[in-house]
Amino acid sequence: MALAKTWQPSTGAKSQVRVRLVDPETEEIITEGTADYVAMVDGIVEIIDWKAGPRQRYYLDAPDENLQVLAYGLAAALERDARAFRVGIGFTSEEDPSIRWSQVYEHGAWGEIWDRIARACSMPAEAVVGPHCGNCFQRKHCPAWL
Repeated sequence: MALAKTWQPSTGAKSQVRVRLVDPETEEIITEGTADYVAMVDGIVEIIDWKAGPRQRYYLDAPDENLQVLAYGLAAALERDARAFRVGIGFTSEEDPSIRWSQVYEHGAWGEIWDRIARACSMPAEAVVGPHCGNCFQRKHCPAWL
């Protein structure tokens, strides 16, 4: 893997970590999934979602806009009582091996992320299948997708 020449995982990093984002008021699961990479670095949780194909194949490669990886980051930070988190999308292809990182989200900024995730996870009155479905992390719960 070309990326291994320029990047090394943090000490204690784990791969394929199950994360669950739970509404603290209702205890309802908002979303859950498997994070490809999770590490704690100086009190900051780092999450990476690995992409093995060509970059142009991915609709959202900006980690600050990818709600799936943001949800994983928020869930992992809450589960680990972290002060902050950041998420990355890692590309492993030979032509462009790199990791694109988000900003660091300090604890005080989590409400805005929570709101974006909650809006995305609430099902519309009428779900519509479209090109967006392939990038939606909620499709397994969506009646249009099923």
